[in-house]
Parts: sequence; structure tokens; C-alpha cells
Amino acid sequence: MKARRISICGYGEKTFMKKKMKTEENKEELIRQDSLNKKERKEDFGSPFIIFRSKQKRLFSISSKYRIGLDIGSHSIKAVKLKGTSLSAALIGKRLEPEKVKNYLKEIKIQKARVFTAVEDSSIVIKQVSLPLSAKKKLDTVMEWEAPRHIPYSAEDVLINWQTLYTDTEQSKLRVLLVAVKKQLKKGHLGYLSSLGVKPRAVDIAPLALMNSFSLTNPLKDEETIVMVDIGAKRSNLNILKENDLYFTRYLPLGGEKLTEVIQEKIGIDHEQAEELKKMTDSSVFNILEPLLYSFVQDLRKSLAYFDSKSGRKGFRKIILSGGGSRLRYLPQYLTEELGINVELFNPFLNLKGAEDFSNSDLGKISPQFALAFGLALKER
Repeated sequence: MKARRISICGYGEKTFMKKKMKTEENKEELIRQDSLNKKERKEDFGSPFIIFRSKQKRLFSISSKYRIGLDIGSHSIKAVKLKGTSLSAALIGKRLEPEKVKNYLKEIKIQKARVFTAVEDSSIVIKQVSLPLSAKKKLDTVMEWEAPRHIPYSAEDVLINWQTLYTDTEQSKLRVLLVAVKKQLKKGHLGYLSSLGVKPRAVDIAPLALMNSFSLTNPLKDEETIVMVDIGAKRSNLNILKENDLYFTRYLPLGGEKLTEVIQEKIGIDHEQAEELKKMTDSSVFNILEPLLYSFVQDLRKSLAYFDSKSGRKGFRKIILSGGGSRLRYLPQYLTEELGINVELFNPFLNLKGAEDFSNSDLGKISPQFALAFGLALKER
């Protein structure tokens, strides 16, 4: 697929550069406007709402200050606390149990910690944008014009940011990651945190934090591509990682709540009983869920095929599963057989010093649920 040519205000790149340098007055006006745009963006993205990951520290060099990754899921709330090489994790409780959550946060002295959280919603826009190399020197100016073309919302309703992924010297292109988040989503997230007495140091985007969680403990080799699927309560999030960068992300409709609803409907039991049955899934329960899981497989196939067609590559080495829904018994084996790709559960604590105690504990068994919180706890700000 031939990369498109950037167009700014109807001018091609070369024409635009010539026009803007025509007079000293125009040049000064452009610089002034660029400065105002940067100031406005800085205000929009100032702490505590930051939507991009930063470079990560290895565990042994983590600051002595407490860092808490707080995963506010649609169903449950998870926390990972780091201090030096000390690691602890907790499934705090359900989102609808605010008092229980507040008590836990008070117990771990959250006011003295650096807290990092993330927003997750299908309305979030995450795209790769291809630009000419000449755009690198004036990236902010170029993206002020280019970004709205890739976002299906009014610019007034969203927060927009971007960062350079890499330079494609073969095609003379600059690859930029563009992210847009609805302001209403930001408001709701910070409002809920405020009700818990939490003031986050930064708010990230869930897919980016998940990528950090995996790439820290499993550095990707050159040209290695990994598929990470996080199965949450309401939906799944598919991420394709390559050389420690997020290249593709998509939301899929399968979620843990839907699995529970199917069991409840087919067997004729209440929601709580269906939830417990899902946790102890045997072959008969799995057979009930198979039609829904087969639809999930089809969605995965389409998404992977789309990425292959865009990237020009063929096949994937493995798929990593995270999130509460990934713990469904027999799921990794089923997906491996259907997709013909090795599928594994992600344990974010597996390769970390001091985390050995998790492997055989109840916490270790639910470790895939802590992938997001772990990625957030490792943020460097």
C-alpha cells in the first residue's frame, strides 16, 4: 500500500513550506500560532491526565518512592504497589464497593504514593500516521493540521496527542502514533478517582500500559511481532506489538460478563451461580460457551488478517492472553487449536525478582488480571 502524501490547508508539503517562508511577517505569525497551539496542548494534557506511556525503568532501578498502578475496571479494581524491589498486588474489590476500595487505599497510605491509572473505552482513537521525513522538524505544527483528519469526533470534544514511533528510512517516512480521548471520558474517570480520594500523577491509555507490562519483562527481538489480547468484563482489547511499540489495536465485543450471561441463560440459574460455574468451567460448560468463543475466534482472524495485509508480513509467533476473562479454563488450548498459533496466559510477575511467592499462591493464579495495573506501576514520570 502506497503511503499517502500529507496535505496542509490544501497545499502539498513543498508548496506549503514555500508559502510559509515567503515573508518574515508570515514566518513570525506561524511561530506565534505554533507557540499558542503548544501552550493549549500543554494545558490540555497537564498532570494528572497524560495519555502516553513514557520510557520504563527496570525493576532494580525503580525509585524508592511508592508507585501504585491502579486498574479501575468496569467490574473490579486491581492494584499493584512497588517500592524498590518490593512488589505487592491486590484484587481490591468490585467497582460498586467504594467503601471497601477506600479502606484499602487508606491502608496502603495511597496519599504518600505516586498513583498511575488508565482509561479504557472503545471510543478511544489510536492510529499510526505516516508523514514525510521533512515533517519531523515541525511535527507539532504538522500534526495540528493532520490529526483531525484521522479522528471521527469534533476537535472540541477530544484531547489529542501524538508521539514519534520510528523513522522509516526505506520509504522516507515518519511513523507517528496518534491518540484521541473524549474529554467526557477524562472527566468521568477523574471524577470517580476523586470520590475515592485519589489524585493520580498521570492517566494513561490502557492498551499502551498493557504493552509496557509485557515488553518490560519480555523484551521483543528485532522484527518479532506479538499479539496481546486482554479480555475484560465488557470487551476485549487486541494489541499487536513489534519491537516494543504498539502497531495496531482494536476492541472486540467478547467480555467476561457476556460469558456469564450465556451460562445463566442456557442453564437457567442466577447471575451469581453462573459466575461461580464459569470459574470452575468443565467440558460441559465450555461446550455451552463454544458458539460464542467461535465468534471470538472469527473476530481475531479478521483482525490478524487485516494487520497482515497492511504490514505485508505473514503469521504470528504467539498470542498472549491477559485480563480476568482469560482465566476461562480450556481457553488457551481452544484458541491454539482454532487459530494454529501458540496461545499463552500472561503472568506479569513471572520474571521479576521477589515475585516467586506469587507463582503457587491464589494471587499467582489470577496474575493475568494484574497486567494493566503492573504496567501502570512501572511508569516513569
